[in-house]
Amino acid sequence: VEQYLAEEIDPLDELRAKDERLAIIDREQAAYEAQHQKLYKRYAGKYIAMHNGKIIDNDVDSAALWQRVRARYGDETILITPVLQEVRQVIIVRSPRLVQEER
Repeated sequence: VEQYLAEEIDPLDELRAKDERLAIIDREQAAYEAQHQKLYKRYAGKYIAMHNGKIIDNDVDSAALWQRVRARYGDETILITPVLQEVRQVIIVRSPRLVQEER
């Protein structure tokens, strides 16, 4: 704990790094969307890893793909996404709602 507290960690540096990672993912997502038709023909039903707008690996098993990508690229920001028929995957999250009883 003492060592952790002694390290000089600038919260602004952490925010800048997070912002840069998000910007990279946004660029990779845009590249994926621009190439989607071509990618779907070749990789339908698989997961792809995209770096600098290019496919660097693919697999039907996302965990295996993730492990290979991390082994080769370390902590670099890489987009890993399923190649589905739709360009963007829509996720609907249902949650319970609290309703006050009328008396």
